[in-house]
This record gives sequence, structure tokens and C-alpha cells, in this order.
Amino acid sequence: REDVGEVVADLRRPNFWKFSGSNSLNLTQNYATDNWFQGKANYYNALAILAIAVGFNNQRMIQWDNRLDVQLGFQTLQDNEYQKFRPTNNLLRLTSKLGVKAVKNWNYAVSVKTETQLVPYMEYNNQGDAKCKTDILSPLTMDVAVGIDWKWNFKRFTGSLMLAPGTYNMKYVDRLDLSTRYGVEKDEHVKHTFGPSATARFNWKIANNIGWDSRLYWITNLEYTNIEFENTITFSVNKY
Repeated sequence: REDVGEVVADLRRPNFWKFSGSNSLNLTQNYATDNWFQGKANYYNALAILAIAVGFNNQRMIQWDNRLDVQLGFQTLQDNEYQKFRPTNNLLRLTSKLGVKAVKNWNYAVSVKTETQLVPYMEYNNQGDAKCKTDILSPLTMDVAVGIDWKWNFKRFTGSLMLAPGTYNMKYVDRLDLSTRYGVEKDEHVKHTFGPSATARFNWKIANNIGWDSRLYWITNLEYTNIEFENTITFSVNKY
């Protein structure tokens, strides 16, 4: 029998935090010659997308998911003498969801979603007069939802579904001239509504080099309904 000496236990605190993210920059050019039968349409497109996710899961009771989405895109307008660039994608959104385990894959959850724009969107008429359609903090929307959240993890297919029978919606418009455009009373900045909402998000790894990320958001105050549906399919050509 060989004496191996003293055995020292190496205790390490588990890491409950998970960080992930993705970013992309897309550039597009469209060029048509002067004799193109459908007319001349030359333009450039640029689109930058950033997504950052931070999650906490102590494997017992608490789950906390946070996500930041930023999208900013522009298109050149060469045939418009008053406007040379027009925003296409214009989004700044922060989502936070705190869940307490109820049973198995079901959690009691509270989520907060805040969304606005990054740059103003201007529309010009034939005389060159500019009219603002949307601006930073005009509008700013915030949804606070209380409900139940179901999460699943089937190897290549993961996601969550949150059902919130009670959702508080606050819409803030900083520019008073845009208030009525976004459903706020004239000369008022804020509007408050209540109603149910549902949020579904999933990630499907179709193949080793193909992934599909989707988000579906539905909310209503029993007078109007808003639906957001976003899909991103990623193809990896090589390891870079």
C-alpha cells in the first residue's frame, strides 16, 4: 500500500453568470445603368446590429435574463436633393426578466422592456421643408409585465414563453408636436395603459453552421394591438 500523502480539496465557487452576444455590419450597393428599363436607382445601404445578453441562474430559485439590442441602418438617397441619408433600422431596446422558480421549467416572472430610437427620422417634401416623424425619446415605450414564464432546452432548440395577464404600458413622447402621432393626448407627454401581453423567444441550431433566432412580442390594451416579429438566420461559412 502506497502512501499518497495529504489530500487537499479544491473548492471553487460556481459561476452562475452567462455572457453572450453577437454583432454584424452589412453593406449593400445597388447600381443601375442609365439605359436600365426600370429606371435609375443607385443607393448604398449600411446596417449595424449589436445584441448583448447577460444571464444569471443559481440553478435553484432565481433566474435573471438581460438583453440589449441596438440596430442602426442608413440608406443613401442620391436622387433627393434635400435628404442624402434616411434611417432604415433605428432601435435601442433593453429587456430585463426576473424569474422565481414555481415548478419544473415554470417560473413566476416580472419583465421590463424599454425601447426608443437612436436618431431622428426626417421627411422632406418637394419644397425641402422637413417634418420630423420620430426622434430620440419620441416615443419612448416601457412595458412592465407580471406573469408566468416557461423555459425549454431541447439540445439544439432552446427558448422561453412568457404569458403576462397584467402588463403596464407607458408611452412617453418628448416632443409635443409628435404626441398625437403616437396616441398621446395633445400637449401631453405621457400615456398609461394596461392589458395582457405575451413574449416568445427561441434559438434553433438547425445545423452546425446554421442558426435561427426568433422573437415574437404581442401586447394589447383591448383597444389596440401591437405585434413585433423578428427573425435572424445566421450562416457560418467557416470558423471566422
